[in-house]
Amino acid sequence: MKILAGLSAPTLGSVTMTLFDKSLEKTERFRYIGFVAPYLQFYEELTGLENIVFSLRAKNVTPEMSRLNQLFEHFALHAAKEKPVKMYSSGMAQRLRFIQALAAQPKFLFLDEPTVTLDQNGIAQLWSILDELRSNVVLIIASNDARDVGQCQRTLSIEDYKNS
Repeated sequence: MKILAGLSAPTLGSVTMTLFDKSLEKTERFRYIGFVAPYLQFYEELTGLENIVFSLRAKNVTPEMSRLNQLFEHFALHAAKEKPVKMYSSGMAQRLRFIQALAAQPKFLFLDEPTVTLDQNGIAQLWSILDELRSNVVLIIASNDARDVGQCQRTLSIEDYKNS
């Protein structure tokens, strides 16, 4: 997942991403990628909103406040968006990761163990928004949770490729 999202370099081979039949350069890819994993960290002294705006600017994307407000509302973090992230629970931080990943309207969305710290409401919020986005995004999920895997149209098991 880290290699696909551009966070780690492959030791062998390469990753090619295309959008509208055009190959994306490595420097362009971040604009089109959303990545969520429970180990991704935020700046704890910044508020949730400040973290999201910072990440958008790092991607050279102008923050659309109406879009951000919709995402904060959808993930039930509207009241917490002005609070420092250090005050967030692990489930709130995971929902903030989804806001961060979706804020730039990515074309590629990589989810690594997406529901690991979410309660039932957080899981429902996640799958409802992903249902809306499925036709506009390439969605790749890495998970051991059968409920996460059940959201996929096609599956690939790493176990099938071990010892090959």
